[in-house]
Amino acid sequence: AGEVIISVPKKFLITYKSLINLLRGRLSRHPIKLSAHQFIALYLILEYKKGSQSNICPYINMLPKDFDNMPLNYGKEIFDLLPHNVKVDIESQRAKFEHDFAAIKNFLKSHDVQSNRITRKDYLWGWLCVNTRCIYLETKNSDDVKDHIAIAPLLDFLNHTYEAKIKGEFNYVTQCYEVTTFTPYKKGNQVFINYGAHDNFFILMEYGFVIPNNPYNYVLLDKEYFDLSLPGETEIIRQEKLDLLFHYGFYGDYSLRISEISFRLLAALRLRVMQQFDVSTTETILKWKNTIMGLAEIINSQNERLMYFYLQLICENALLKAEKALEAMEALVRKFQIHAYFSL
Repeated sequence: AGEVIISVPKKFLITYKSLINLLRGRLSRHPIKLSAHQFIALYLILEYKKGSQSNICPYINMLPKDFDNMPLNYGKEIFDLLPHNVKVDIESQRAKFEHDFAAIKNFLKSHDVQSNRITRKDYLWGWLCVNTRCIYLETKNSDDVKDHIAIAPLLDFLNHTYEAKIKGEFNYVTQCYEVTTFTPYKKGNQVFINYGAHDNFFILMEYGFVIPNNPYNYVLLDKEYFDLSLPGETEIIRQEKLDLLFHYGFYGDYSLRISEISFRLLAALRLRVMQQFDVSTTETILKWKNTIMGLAEIINSQNERLMYFYLQLICENALLKAEKALEAMEALVRKFQIHAYFSL
């Protein structure tokens, strides 16, 4: 423990600045208006196309040949079975990729390079290589975010576990990016790094794998909450309650973890199940506001019983949807297995 397990010299780090210096002769006439992610992805593709002539050929050869297992590449059949919040995140990631690909095509045209030499599939490969492997690299004398990510060859050999205690940073004395472990290992045991405190959906979307029994997993119940239908709650009253949640910073992000119900979810449900709700009366709002300010634990016992009743209801609804999605996913797996068998 406390030892440096990986040390990558600065000259081997692939950064925005190192690529600018490398390509300065060819690009000096044109300003580089690309993000680090866009630029490094382009560089990896260009090196890949050089084959054995690439200066970083050994590293290129160890990169994945494709990223078919990444959610960004999921087809409609699988995508439609994902939880609502995960689909929203994937759509956001897809939009970012399309934006970056458009920027690359414009960049290539401005440098008199035929943009059709790099296809969408090519760029998706390079973009995901960066997305799954980049590190945060804080640099001195630079506030520009484009200087803050890098590719560090060799780190690919280390796998992730949430239990690993590590520190990764650039050492200005040794001029190397160093990973220090604070977890003791015996000789012959595998050494791990830690990508951060992330749930499985985040890890799947960003890195393409999941971890059994991940303690950071959670279920987001926003859709179930907003779809909730309460007896006697008119659309006007419902909207007034949602406006209050927004005003006090409690709109959305309603999570449920293995050992914890988020306070945001409890607070939002207490408001939704309030009976004799009148937004025009200070007393009505004050009773709920006291619970979110820590001045009262509950509004009243009846409200608390109703709150837990509807909490159970939305959990049951979420569980039912998850079970149906899993059944459909298993059917897809069987379908693909049969297809693969007859394709052999």
